[in-house]
Amino acid sequence: MEISDSLKQFIAEQAAVFEKEVHADTCIESDLWVTGDDALEFLIAFSKKFGVIISEFNFDKYFFSEADQILLPRLISRIFSIKRVHNLTVGNLQTAINQGKLNEETVNQS
Repeated sequence: MEISDSLKQFIAEQAAVFEKEVHADTCIESDLWVTGDDALEFLIAFSKKFGVIISEFNFDKYFFSEADQILLPRLISRIFSIKRVHNLTVGNLQTAINQGKLNEETVNQS
């Protein structure tokens, strides 16, 4: 899937990852470390910038909460590959832009 330059620029600015290559399979939470309240702000800004409806998006299914931001539980879950959330990828965001909405259906289409 081709990722638009405007989405790449948005991600670079919002996630402060100017030197990281962003691909369709780049995970917003685990690869870019956008999580908790920052992830919520990221999605709101994404919605406004690209005119994407996010009201049906199940945020808690895709991002760790602020309580999960404590370093030790995150490290343990990474070391033992314990997955508590689903992945939201850059490709999913591109699909949402194309369809004008971000929800379970658009995430599963990517």
